[in-house]
Amino acid sequence: MKNNLPTLSKTVFVSCVVAGVLTLAIPLSRTFVHAQELRDMNQQLVMSAIPPRTETMKVKKGETQQFSVRLKNMSQTPITVSSFAQDFIVADDGKTPTPVSERDASTLRWSLASWLTVSPNEALIEPMESQMFSVIMQVPSDAIAGGHYAMILHRPLTEVELITEDESADSSIAQGSASTTHNRVGTLVYVEVDGIINENAVVQRLSAPQLSEFGPVPVSFEIENLSDTHIQPKISMTVKNLFGKVSQEGTVETANIFPYSARAFSSSFDKTWGFGPYTTTITAGYGSHGKVVSASTVFWIIPYRLLLALLVVFVSGVAIVVAIRRHLTHKNSIQQQEIEILEERLHQLENELKHSEK
Repeated sequence: MKNNLPTLSKTVFVSCVVAGVLTLAIPLSRTFVHAQELRDMNQQLVMSAIPPRTETMKVKKGETQQFSVRLKNMSQTPITVSSFAQDFIVADDGKTPTPVSERDASTLRWSLASWLTVSPNEALIEPMESQMFSVIMQVPSDAIAGGHYAMILHRPLTEVELITEDESADSSIAQGSASTTHNRVGTLVYVEVDGIINENAVVQRLSAPQLSEFGPVPVSFEIENLSDTHIQPKISMTVKNLFGKVSQEGTVETANIFPYSARAFSSSFDKTWGFGPYTTTITAGYGSHGKVVSASTVFWIIPYRLLLALLVVFVSGVAIVVAIRRHLTHKNSIQQQEIEILEERLHQLENELKHSEK
């Protein structure tokens, strides 16, 4: 019986060790598989469309033109992409391109995608290499004069996450980075068909806080483009004081405004100190004929808390002066009364002296 105890203890010990190893091994194996899956899921493709947008191409009805765009694979793995043209509309913010389907694009006044043929329409791009794409544009003979817009999009056929070359860049159409939409990257194409083109714009919703204590005073406004083509207005802001003297004058950063859409802009009156009403005038020049549109608004700068403090100090000072004067006046009055009493007493003494001498 005693000889069996060590053997039983060894058996129990070995069993415990094996169980412990298995217990640790199972989570470790799961962790390894999970990490492998995360690595695969976190695989990213980085592509850069060059250029992010084309210069405005002026064409004539019935004309055929050819241009090129380029796509660079900034990833460490090969990318197979499908390339095609697609129409887009501008979101309510006036700057974000939103692709539209071919069916919806048929009703768009500014449709362009149906005129464009991209070649090749599918390509394999090696890591850190570029692929050139040729785009043939056939302008219909009955094309509507004015602006037409589309995107040359490149969509990866690999099911992984796509990011642009600069993840922090704004993907709006106003920036220099490639335009992105979901898992695609592309080049915006601007075309203007020759003909009679209506050009019109208006400055609207010009506003500033009606009353400010100090500057700077923010100024915001919108420019609505009522033209048949996009515009990039040259915007200036002038601020004049109560006497008509210019207190500030400068330009406002501009951006493209697509046809029949509005875009918001902002600026500010940068001076800290001011007093009275100020008139702000926004002037925007646009179009091929140098048209100008403007709007004005008035805001006030009154440092009312400072003025109130000065008023309190002034009133307090006046009250102190009045109190001192009253005190001095009362004191002088008492002294005058005493002098009169003394003079009267002196006069009585003189009379008594004269009577005594007689």
